[in-house]
Amino acid sequence: MVNALDRVAHGREPTPALACVDSQSVKLAPRIYEHRGLDAHKRVNGRKRQLLTDSGGRIWAAHVHAAHRHDSTGALALLPQRPWWARRLQLVLTDAAYRGRFAQHLLRLGLTQQISSRPPTQRGFVPLARRWVVERTFA
Repeated sequence: MVNALDRVAHGREPTPALACVDSQSVKLAPRIYEHRGLDAHKRVNGRKRQLLTDSGGRIWAAHVHAAHRHDSTGALALLPQRPWWARRLQLVLTDAAYRGRFAQHLLRLGLTQQISSRPPTQRGFVPLARRWVVERTFA
């Protein structure tokens, strides 16, 4: 509800038509054993946060799970069905990690997925058009 009011205050429709999905792995203290796992790709032993944001970086859905779960399966909890705020939602921007189960789930919900990734010649973080807002939200 607060997101809808903030969008209206900025001259936007109350609900988003475009969403961005991404994850962030977070290290945990050694004594915390619940819901932890090893994200081998990033070499992080801890948890993973999954966020679904609109084009302004507002968080519409979040899910936290053990870091060893793949992004595609972990993100299923972000949109288990189409919530009230997703009636206008048409396009979900993701990276290549969200192929597979999450992509199939989006199709079942009637949503389009657009995969964007950095050019193969560049290393490290590269801001990608329209998808950088979810990275900014993590920051």
